[in-house]
Amino acid sequence: MKNYQRILIAIASSFLLTNCGDSKSAPAEATISTQTTPPPTEEKISEEKIAEEKQIGDEPKPSSFTAVCEEKEEKNPESEDPIIIKTCSYKNYRTISTGTPDFKGRYSYENDLYKLEAGRYKKIANSALFNQKQSDLLKQINQKIKTEYLKLLEDPENKECLEGAEPIRDYEMDELRIGFETDQIFFKVEFGLPSACLAVGGTSVSFKLQEVEHYLNK
Repeated sequence: MKNYQRILIAIASSFLLTNCGDSKSAPAEATISTQTTPPPTEEKISEEKIAEEKQIGDEPKPSSFTAVCEEKEEKNPESEDPIIIKTCSYKNYRTISTGTPDFKGRYSYENDLYKLEAGRYKKIANSALFNQKQSDLLKQINQKIKTEYLKLLEDPENKECLEGAEPIRDYEMDELRIGFETDQIFFKVEFGLPSACLAVGGTSVSFKLQEVEHYLNK
């Protein structure tokens, strides 16, 4: 009888040890299954998307109708005011505008036009910049010049100077001063007035580079 009791106690002890081992392993498996990386929150995703879009939006968008300009000053041996030189390059062409001051510090400018040939810039006439369609462009230029001249003439303070000017007329392309300026090309004309009338001694008209693209020689 005592042996029978000992056998029952041994069986019960073995059963209890087995169940305890199983119960301890279950939580461990549960812990492993829950250790996953949480998905990014909606707010974080939104911030990343905005940053990406901003980066794309900030990228420069080069334009094929933009001149590259650089301005520098040179020492003037005849004046404290410097000589101003502005160089603007557009495709195979370049304009150089040189401003020289008088004794009152008023600047007058000269413009030169160049074309890139065989790796060097060669000075050319204004008419060489444009193709056979340039007569149409010249007509538009002269019309704008006349419009600006009439505006100057309407001002009573300008009449005394402009009365001594040559009658307004149509100008040839090579009579004009030409220069590039960022996304524009300008045409300047002098009315041949004395230095006392320098403020109204000429006028300038401009066109977008994209507007004159089909008039340019390639």
